[in-house]
Amino acid sequence: MGGAAELSTGAAAIYAIEQTGSKFSMLVTDFQATFSKKAVGKITFECTDGPLFTKQLESLKKSETTTIKAKSIGTDQSNDVVCTVMITWSFKKK
Repeated sequence: MGGAAELSTGAAAIYAIEQTGSKFSMLVTDFQATFSKKAVGKITFECTDGPLFTKQLESLKKSETTTIKAKSIGTDQSNDVVCTVMITWSFKKK
């Protein structure tokens, strides 16, 4: 599940980077997960922090860095939350 959660936040980050038209290096620096229910069947992860990525990345000048903590929520086929994952990304504008 960790990989799917990271992918959902990473996709939001990459989309925000594309919107800026600039180049960035990015790296996961922290990963925290809270499980609320046994995961059975298909689990879907969603990150809705895209605007947060865009806002922070657009404000960076060349060689500046920032960190962004993004949330990914995993739900089962009944739409019940099975886990909440917080992933901290580090960015440096090139």
